[in-house]
Amino acid sequence: MNTNNQYNHQAPYNISQPRYSFFYQPYNDFQIYHITCEEIPHWEVTHLLNNMYNIPQNHVQPSNLHIFYYPSDDNKIYRIICEVVSVHMLNKKYYDIELPQQQVVFFSKEQRDNLIFNLERDYLSPQPIMDLMELD
Repeated sequence: MNTNNQYNHQAPYNISQPRYSFFYQPYNDFQIYHITCEEIPHWEVTHLLNNMYNIPQNHVQPSNLHIFYYPSDDNKIYRIICEVVSVHMLNKKYYDIELPQQQVVFFSKEQRDNLIFNLERDYLSPQPIMDLMELD
């Protein structure tokens, strides 16, 4: 088996999957995050599962990034990319104001756990639909 080719897998179809991005500040956290959610096509899920033992388990993510996967109730799997965003970066991007950055931004384990918990509660889990008749 040629393991050099495992990272160069080409999609069988050139179909773009929808991506949704937004800024988010979870409850009980002062930090702002840039969140990107994208559906993973079935061929990629199969590829990841077939090659999960060939990929090094000690893959290190950048300290300002956290990626996790979320299975939905409709049998789809989503890749959730969470990036710590500094206020300095937002000022630079949206207002072209450069302020000196005092600290390096990174995820702590507590921030990751809190972020995942709040994202699942607020956005990823199915939300109950209130009966409009109850509002009267």
